Amino acid sequence: MVNYCCVFCCDNNSRDKPKMNFFSVPSDPSRQISWLPLIGRKEWMLVEPNVIARKRICSAHFSPAMISGSRLKKEAIPDIFEDGRGFRGTMNLFDFTTV
Repeated sequence: MVNYCCVFCCDNNSRDKPKMNFFSVPSDPSRQISWLPLIGRKEWMLVEPNVIARKRICSAHFSPAMISGSRLKKEAIPDIFEDGRGFRGTMNLFDFTTV
């Protein structure tokens, strides 16, 4: 099975980068709500949490402080985004002042 990163405009996948880790979006709805704007997926706030929890985020979006071995730390949040990816890619698409 190929994993695809769900961060807005990230094209990383496990077929092209087999040594890259992919982490599940948290299953806890309150944590999902804090992650979704960061990854540029505010529109998913209306999607069922169990569906979102099946999405994956590549390790390129987590600083080393967020990762322990091959797992995310409990308090981890995605915190690395190149220009045009995640919330940096959606800044012109969404008005964040109305959140």
